[in-house]
Amino acid sequence: MRAIEADAQRRWRAAILISAVVDVDPTEAGWRDRPVLVMHGLKDDRIEERWFRLALASLRDVGAAVSAREDPGADHFF
Repeated sequence: MRAIEADAQRRWRAAILISAVVDVDPTEAGWRDRPVLVMHGLKDDRIEERWFRLALASLRDVGAAVSAREDPGADHFF
């Protein structure tokens, strides 16, 4: 996953990958004023919607500029 993140940052300087399998603390002050897009498929049977909501709240609490997109028909792999 680190290689994917490094590639994304090289190609898209504003891209940061966040995943349950990546060791990223969303409460770190480094998120302040960063634009963050959090996406979630509502048919995801691996990550419950409450974790999506918690991630949004945590990022907003530290001052990240959060946008959220929910796809009612998407699963975990959209």
